[in-house]
Amino acid sequence: MLKIDLNRAFDSVDWAGLKDMFKRLGIPSHMQKKFWSSYNNVKVRIQHSDAEDIGFILEHGVKQGGPESPIIFSLFIDPILRQLGECVAYADDVNLLTTQDNITAKLQHATKLFKIIGLSVSESKTEIWKDKTGTPLMILNMMVSATTEQRENLSKMQLQKFY
Repeated sequence: MLKIDLNRAFDSVDWAGLKDMFKRLGIPSHMQKKFWSSYNNVKVRIQHSDAEDIGFILEHGVKQGGPESPIIFSLFIDPILRQLGECVAYADDVNLLTTQDNITAKLQHATKLFKIIGLSVSESKTEIWKDKTGTPLMILNMMVSATTEQRENLSKMQLQKFY
């Protein structure tokens, strides 16, 4: 299993891409206006103990911590996830199910697809999860839909992270 880490995922969402997504999904204009009203002229201030406060107006990204943010982000990356095929994702946590033979190809393909929508993969934080024998972990069913026996077997595995 390939656990992909996206660099500054929520911060990197392009607003033009979000507007296209809303239109493509047929989100009613009154709902779009309500969403964008919470983003218009949002001022952000960064405080650092060693430097002067830096302030700027938000021009891209999805607010972290907002209740709608994981849903908006998930909808934003959904076309990419569909192209990647077998994956499990929630917001910016993306896990690709893969075989030992195509890990590199899957990572390269994912990197290229995410780049199209302005997101970048952090190769230094992306992990290959392997079982205790060193074989990349291949999960046949997501934990949510797994049988009780599959869940028990998966929980008994000794997993290691390899970077």
